[in-house]
Amino acid sequence: MKYPQQRGALTGRQEFLYGQQELPSPGGMNTDSDPASIRPWEFVSAINVDFEGNTVKERPGVTKVNPSALHAASARHHPTQFEFGTPFRLWLKGDGCPGESAGDGFYVGQLDFEQEPMFQRASWFDDATTSIAIGGYGGVPYVGVDSILYRQQLIPVPYGSEALSLAGQPAVEVARFPGFNIVGLREFDGFLFVLLDAGAGASKIARYDGRTMNDGTGGTTADLTGIDTPTTLGLWQDFLVCGFGFATGHIRLRARGASPVWTTVAGVISTTVGNSLASYQNKLYGASGGADIWVYDGTGAPANVHTPAGATDVGSLAVTEDAAGLRYLVYGYGAGIPVARLGRFDGTVWTDVHKNINTQITQAFAVPALGWFKSHLAIGVVTTVGGGGGFILVSPGRDTAGTYAVFQPDGVTNGDLHQFEVI
Repeated sequence: MKYPQQRGALTGRQEFLYGQQELPSPGGMNTDSDPASIRPWEFVSAINVDFEGNTVKERPGVTKVNPSALHAASARHHPTQFEFGTPFRLWLKGDGCPGESAGDGFYVGQLDFEQEPMFQRASWFDDATTSIAIGGYGGVPYVGVDSILYRQQLIPVPYGSEALSLAGQPAVEVARFPGFNIVGLREFDGFLFVLLDAGAGASKIARYDGRTMNDGTGGTTADLTGIDTPTTLGLWQDFLVCGFGFATGHIRLRARGASPVWTTVAGVISTTVGNSLASYQNKLYGASGGADIWVYDGTGAPANVHTPAGATDVGSLAVTEDAAGLRYLVYGYGAGIPVARLGRFDGTVWTDVHKNINTQITQAFAVPALGWFKSHLAIGVVTTVGGGGGFILVSPGRDTAGTYAVFQPDGVTNGDLHQFEVI
């Protein structure tokens, strides 16, 4: 931008009115010409606007906001999918690498309606042996592979191409944690928290600010040390939540602030890995990995609140929204082999068979991943041997009981899925 005293004859202000003084009515966007060739009535970018005669007006929203004390009765908001300034995708992790190997290492993939193919492999860590975790930090995916933390590189991928075929393994190493396995990643309070497993009593949580990894080495202090074997990290109210397995039972809550304040909340519960924690109607819900779902409301102890009919493995939770704007807690579980179901809770009634997954994937028996993505529900299922490994199901919009689109990463070398993250 030039200051007024720097402007010459060709950089003066345009102070004409549309439709007057030989200036036509407003034109559309011109994204192809160089700046000197853009005419005064054209736009380089025009977002959320309408043209009415010679006037450029703000485009109103199309969906009514739920009436509340915070919104006028006529308030509207724009669609979720109007324009994406940066990629917004459903990221996932799984065994092996589709198209390469069903069992060697782990892979990171992505699903996005705005790319072709919609499902793509992003990175394959073929020498990984123990665990893998994914999480976002500053809008960028981070991947924990065994004891190494990577930052996923978001490279431009032409329509019709795949990231893995262009860059091989577009991930940059950030840190190493010898003697630990990375089992969870979560952004909270401006930091990336790294869940590190070294067994009961020896595990810890590191904190990364984009430059320094605070993990207890190199003169730094880890965020939390000496904990039992952790399973996952989640968010609830103003807290970061750490879950543990059956042997531990409790959860830990971290308040905001650079100085760690962790509180242990005891209960006879368990939290499984992956998408197992969800905040719904101001309460914290957890998938046990066994037969139960537990709840914590901020008082007393977290306790099991529901056992889906026949459940043997409640593996994932998510919060969805229907066409009327009503929100639900959904839960994925297995009930023997091959039985896989999606349940739904409206705050009062538990509906254990909201969606019978076996009507579409007959050999499905576990639901380790759920994700609410661009007003669609994504379900990750695992099938029995010979059934094809992992599948991704995507709901028809907000109709979470309807017929889902099915993505099978590969028919031959297709490993199990473990986790979804929307980043």
